[in-house]
Amino acid sequence: MHTNGQGGLIAPFTHPLGYPGLILFSHFVADGKFSDIVKFISVYYALANCLLILFFLLRYSRLAGLIAALAFMTTPLVFIQLCSCSIDSLRIALMQVALINIVCLFDEDNRLRYTLVTGLLLGLSLFCHSLGLLNLFIFYVLFVLLYKRINVFVIKQLIWITLVALIFVIVRYVISSYYFGTPLTDTSPVWSVKSLHFNYLVNITRGLSTNKERWLYGFLAFLFQIRVFGIALWLVILGAAALLIKQLFQNQKKTISVNSFKSILNQNDYYWSLPVVVFVVFYFMVFVSVAIGMNSAIKNIRYLITPIPFVAILCGYILDKLFVRNSNVSEK
Repeated sequence: MHTNGQGGLIAPFTHPLGYPGLILFSHFVADGKFSDIVKFISVYYALANCLLILFFLLRYSRLAGLIAALAFMTTPLVFIQLCSCSIDSLRIALMQVALINIVCLFDEDNRLRYTLVTGLLLGLSLFCHSLGLLNLFIFYVLFVLLYKRINVFVIKQLIWITLVALIFVIVRYVISSYYFGTPLTDTSPVWSVKSLHFNYLVNITRGLSTNKERWLYGFLAFLFQIRVFGIALWLVILGAAALLIKQLFQNQKKTISVNSFKSILNQNDYYWSLPVVVFVVFYFMVFVSVAIGMNSAIKNIRYLITPIPFVAILCGYILDKLFVRNSNVSEK
């Protein structure tokens, strides 16, 4: 998005206004003079994400928090998004606060306040970008899993949070439905001109034109595009495998099970279960999208930035558990 005098501003506002609205305001009202200041929002919220990761793990371990924060900030895609002043750091920071503080919704004395705050955070995330809708679905799943059942209380809480969140976007959804036939869309009328073959060309240029490419470079991008996503997820996988192997040799039955893995981690369940659930739910939605032949979740590599903070949390937690906690136990 360019706001200079030569390029002007070209943007199909089929998304909620949010961040584009701020740039548009600076472009028309101040002739673009404040556009760079507005773009600093991306840097500010990336640093906020880093601090959220750090403080989330501080109660468990300072080292784990530092490793996680470092894993997040050294992820190439995060740096790329900072350079391009992307909106995603703001969207993810809002989601992160809402999810990390989800346990507060079970505080009977302050439930109304936390419900409003959670709805506010998720609503602002929706307002930033249409991908904020994924944050809402992830929140639903996490809340149900945390409460361990679906009853009237859970349904009422989710309804109230959703209603508060929709305050920020309902007008935009109505307008988009009227003009485009759907509340959310990532397209422009000119893209639907058949002679342009727009979607076909986009898929080719982004390496997503075949099923093999969609699975390898789309769904499995976290594993195989290291130059974009770094090695944090590989560290999580290898670290978890090492913990399992260590448990195998310490276990007299010489068997690996889910329970044996949980026994390693259950003393600080929330620190690893939260990021695992977020990552699994997000990638389940990506899996479904790719499986039914849609590229909407993978056509832009920055869409996959959503779970990166939680991968970083897992990375810090597991490496600390592997090299520090276990060594302390063995010394005793």
